Amino acid sequence: MVVPTYDEIENLPVMLERLHAAAPQAHVLVVDDGSPDGTGTLAQERADATDWVHVLHRTEKAGLGAAYLAGFAWALARDYDAVMEMDADLSHHPEDVPRLLAALADADVVLGSRWVPGGGVENWPLHRRILSRGGSFVARLALEMPLRDATGGSAPTAATRWSASTCRPSRRRGMYSRSSSPTVRSRPASRWSRCRSRSPSVSTA
Repeated sequence: MVVPTYDEIENLPVMLERLHAAAPQAHVLVVDDGSPDGTGTLAQERADATDWVHVLHRTEKAGLGAAYLAGFAWALARDYDAVMEMDADLSHHPEDVPRLLAALADADVVLGSRWVPGGGVENWPLHRRILSRGGSFVARLALEMPLRDATGGSAPTAATRWSASTCRPSRRRGMYSRSSSPTVRSRPASRWSRCRSRSPSVSTA
C-alpha cells in the first residue's frame, strides 16, 4: 500500500490503525516529502515498532505523482504480490481494501469506482462531482475502455503486470501517467468504493 504524505500527522495514525484492522496482511509504505509537521518522524516510529509499516523519506515536496512513482519502484524492487495506492487523508475508506484485494484472485487490475452501484462520495460539492464524472467520461471515450471512474485512486494492481515502463513521469511537475498497456493486455475488474472529502489535515504531496 503506497501512501504519500505531506503534513498528515493527525490523519496518518488513524489511517494506519483502520487499514491494519481491515487488512492485517497488507504492508504500508509511507512516502513522506519532508513534512514540517513531523509526519515522517511519526511514520518512522511506527515502522521501527512494526514489521508492516515502512517509510521512504524524501527531502523535498516533489508532488503526488513522483511520490507514487517512488513507492511503486520500492515495491517492485521487493517483489510484492500487488501494489495499491491510497490517500493518507482518509478520503478513501480503508475498510474497502479487503474487497478490492480479493478481486485480484481472478483479475490483474482492480479499479475502485465511486460511480457504480454501491459506490459513492461523501460531502462533495456539485462541481466536484461533475468534474470527476466528466473526466471519467472523456477518458472512457479516449481510451476506448469501459472505465466508470478514471480519476479515482485505490487501484490495486497485480505486481507481475507492472514494470518500470508502465509508469512514467509527466511533463507537469508532480504528475505521472500509467501506461494503458497493463489494462489492455490483462483482465480488469471493477469494484465499488467510497470516497469522502478530505479530513482535517490536507496532503498535497
